[in-house]
Amino acid sequence: MNDLKMKMRLERETALTGSMNDAYLFVEVEAPDEIVEDERKSQPLEIALVLDVSGSMAGPPIEAAKEAAARLVEGIGEKDRATLVTFDSQVKTVCELTEMTTKNRKVLVDAIRSLEAGSMTALHGGWRQAADELVRSGSEAIRRIVLLSDGHANVGETSPTTLGHEAAKMASQGVYTTCVGIGDGYSTVQLQALAENGGGRLHDAERPHEIVEVVTAELREVVKTTADNVRLELGFPSRARVTCLSGYPANFADGAATFQLGSMMASGKREAVLRLRFSDRFRESEVEILCAARWRRPGEDADIVTDEQAVSLRFGPEAPAPRTEEDSEQIAKALLAHLVRTATELNREHNWRGLRRLARYELLTALELCEPYESLHGIANNLVHLFATAQRPIRERSRKEMAMAHYKGARMEEDYRQAKRAHWTAFLDSGSGGPLSATIEDVKRWMAESDGDPHFGG
Repeated sequence: MNDLKMKMRLERETALTGSMNDAYLFVEVEAPDEIVEDERKSQPLEIALVLDVSGSMAGPPIEAAKEAAARLVEGIGEKDRATLVTFDSQVKTVCELTEMTTKNRKVLVDAIRSLEAGSMTALHGGWRQAADELVRSGSEAIRRIVLLSDGHANVGETSPTTLGHEAAKMASQGVYTTCVGIGDGYSTVQLQALAENGGGRLHDAERPHEIVEVVTAELREVVKTTADNVRLELGFPSRARVTCLSGYPANFADGAATFQLGSMMASGKREAVLRLRFSDRFRESEVEILCAARWRRPGEDADIVTDEQAVSLRFGPEAPAPRTEEDSEQIAKALLAHLVRTATELNREHNWRGLRRLARYELLTALELCEPYESLHGIANNLVHLFATAQRPIRERSRKEMAMAHYKGARMEEDYRQAKRAHWTAFLDSGSGGPLSATIEDVKRWMAESDGDPHFGG
């Protein structure tokens, strides 16, 4: 059977009654193999290009975005359909959804090349207009939105939460969203909300020519996709607190959670590390955790659900055996990615109180996990360095590179920018000077401080 595969494993089988317990669940999903060519030919593409033409795009950014959009249009087939929507302070459908015959393709490419930069950024309106057009098509095509922007939505809806909810609703109707953030000024949280909840990808294009690189790669991904709208459905004790360290967006109900893994290419893999935290007041003797994966074949509206799998955790008077080095490493890497993404966002907001709270509740847990194994001490040192640096403003490009490295890594996605970046730790800096020198004792002293702007000496 050419189906999606899922397997899961709980890293421990026992927990100590009367103590706070963390249990980590590892879930791996593998997409179906490549669909045969005849099947793919029967499923046309419908691509909605949504281009930011606000004033900040003037010059090289808009020229590169136009070139990327033109290449995408030139790369799809004659039976495929495309539409072009632009936004600045106003939203405009430049070209309605139409088949890419030779004549129509030329008309659309000419329209793209004639675009000029305008004023404000009605990002939500542009995205929503394109999404509504693809929904109205009512076809069995593979429907994708590719949105390119260098700024923050500042006209119309701007809430990342609302953007995420609307993108998830469109994904449930078979319309998936990929976003390309251009330069340093784009809103990571807004574009990430659309892409993550919309079942697509978030790409970073620091330099104009990288817009072409990532959009061209995105088209390759679309035609190789074999699983859309992949979601993990978890059932767990309602008194447990669940955190997805891999960063997938989640919706929670009482004793249930759904994690959006997005679209997957043929034979592609996704891994999710989920932490279940039980308080010291938890008194059940045994709990069962259930998980299944729900997905769709490209161009189809019907959900397919894998067989439900179950694992159990028993509570008793004896402490569980120590974690293996292999499990500890997998958890530590997931925690590191989670902390980098969260810390950089708090730093962007200058939310020093939230950053200190994150250190109190998460950093010490991660360091304790790394301590028994010398092979993990490098991760521990990087975490200390991260929190020492993050308590002062970090350069925006550094924040984006650090977060993007862990965003892609957690999802097992490739960075399609041809100019490879330095290791994420190379971007750790204090904003105006070099990296700060700190020890865990420095971080502990900072965590114990009263509210206010944090500071280290040195």
